[in-house]
Amino acid sequence: MTLKKIIAGATAIAALAVLAPMTAQAEESTPAATETTNSQVANQQSVPVLYHMNGGSINGVSGDGSVQVPAGQTILDKLPTAVDLQRDGYKFAGWAYTDGTPVQSSDVAKLGKDYYEVQAQWTSLTPEQPTATYNVIVSTNGGTVQNGENAGQTGDLQYQVKEGTNLLSVLPKLKRDGFDFVAWHYADNAGTQVGAQDTVKGNVTVYATWNLDKVDPGMQVTTHTVVVRTNGGTVQDGEAKGQTGDVSITVGEGDNLLSVLPSLKRDGFVQRGWYYGWDENDNQSYGTSTKVGEGDTVTKDLVVRALWDVADPDSGMNVKTYDVTVKTKGGVIEGGEFDGQSGDVKFTAAENDTLLDKLPKLKRDGYTFRGWHYEDVVAHGTNTTVKATDTVTGDVTVIALWDVADPDSGMNVKTYNVTVKTKGGVIEGGEFDGQSGDVQFTAAENDTLLDKLPKLKRDGYTFRGWHYEDVVAHGTNTTVKATDTVTGDVTVIALWDVADPDPDMNVEQFTVVYNTNGGNINGEVGDFSVQVAKGDTILDKLPTTDEITRDGYKLSGWKYAETGTDKDGSAVKATDTATGNVYKIVAQWTKVVAKGDQSKPQAATKSDAKKNDGAILGETGSAIAGIAVFAVVAIAGAAAIMLLRKRA
Repeated sequence: MTLKKIIAGATAIAALAVLAPMTAQAEESTPAATETTNSQVANQQSVPVLYHMNGGSINGVSGDGSVQVPAGQTILDKLPTAVDLQRDGYKFAGWAYTDGTPVQSSDVAKLGKDYYEVQAQWTSLTPEQPTATYNVIVSTNGGTVQNGENAGQTGDLQYQVKEGTNLLSVLPKLKRDGFDFVAWHYADNAGTQVGAQDTVKGNVTVYATWNLDKVDPGMQVTTHTVVVRTNGGTVQDGEAKGQTGDVSITVGEGDNLLSVLPSLKRDGFVQRGWYYGWDENDNQSYGTSTKVGEGDTVTKDLVVRALWDVADPDSGMNVKTYDVTVKTKGGVIEGGEFDGQSGDVKFTAAENDTLLDKLPKLKRDGYTFRGWHYEDVVAHGTNTTVKATDTVTGDVTVIALWDVADPDSGMNVKTYNVTVKTKGGVIEGGEFDGQSGDVQFTAAENDTLLDKLPKLKRDGYTFRGWHYEDVVAHGTNTTVKATDTVTGDVTVIALWDVADPDPDMNVEQFTVVYNTNGGNINGEVGDFSVQVAKGDTILDKLPTTDEITRDGYKLSGWKYAETGTDKDGSAVKATDTATGNVYKIVAQWTKVVAKGDQSKPQAATKSDAKKNDGAILGETGSAIAGIAVFAVVAIAGAAAIMLLRKRA
């Protein structure tokens, strides 16, 4: 064997040693790469669709679900249908994407999409009923209101509250010097206490109850309520100073009664004294009233009343007096101690005084005073007219009667009662100037009704118009029209809208109803409404992400639903303005997915592993090739030496 052949053989062996590990590396890499490609293709053959049942359920199971839709197939074909979904009181109305766009029958799953998200849409089977509003009358019983629009007021107050509202939540905070507030009750000084869960179900009156402050909190002090009827007098001292009418005070058991009764003053009269004998309805509870004595103490709840005698220059005369109650029936008193008042007033007249001389002068716009009549038809029979010769012989009630003023006094005009409910408004001008609540007046048959209704004002509100209360007679359109005339007794109600921030503009207001769609606002879910002025941007009036929340979701926008227009299913845009009432707008949500869930750690790990394996194999092959070259060179060198030795 020549040296040249030995070297050539060694070189071939070295080449094989170098190529062998590289070939092995290539063979091992090829199947893994093929496997990865097949897996990626398989994963991209279908797209996940996450669906929210939005209050519905499937076989009693509610919440969210998901389906896999093969690429190119229709999405709706894989989603639950109206046969699968149920929701009490609602009808399934289809599916919509989170931006509000309806899922169409032509929509197919597309490769490259991470996932689709849709929500079930529902239509209510029961039309929403308007919430009734009721009057809540609050009797403070000597307390002073500390909060709200009536802060600083005392006496009786009236609130208008929606049906179902928690009653205690609308009652004011009160303070009364020298007393501790006990609770609210449904009857004055008695009856059932207003409970924490009680709601407004109709017109209701509640009363504040009080206890005297306890100097020694360890003492058990029993208190009683004394109702003081001033009978025309004005309180001159204490917390009720300046008040007239009935005043309620709470006193400790055993207190001297006369010492706790207020000092009174009444022009033209001298107080005769305080008397027992009347109940809460101003009825004598027993035959002859008894005068409160100097040694009398408080042992129970009771009613006392001030009696008066007409002041007389001759104080030596003992003049007996009686109560005269006057019902003005819409008239306004002119002159005297009741100047400017209307409604019912009461005063005291001396026995045998001529009754007509003691009765006030009245005025009522658009009417002519017919005369005074006795209320007690049993005692006076069919002829109830107060005559010029009638004198005061006992307690008596008289009523003013009126006729509609008419240029032609020969006409016999028929009249009817018109009851007006101001609903928080205050009357401006006329006989009821300054009054609120319910008032009643008489109008002639065939008079134009709107011409007879008063002008109203309510701070923070815009008057919408007058509506009939009787929906049975007037149907859904209860608006009092300009052509409506008086044809019988009727009751009308003032309706109000929240005033626009710019009081100088007469801006029309619209109601926008929106649904939280699973989200909550201060813990409440469902439908809400907001007043939006014509031309205002709707989105500016809807709750923001700080105001409406939903666990696991982010507010992505709002969409129109059930409006009956071509806007249904479309998103509410930043340029949309109020042009009419909107029913309704639904919140749209996007599921919040954690960042770790959005990545593909398995694919990334596998890929990284393949790269690492390749690197390791490459390094190993290079090392083997180096060793092989070294070995071949060494063998070739050894062979050359041996050959030279033989030749030698």
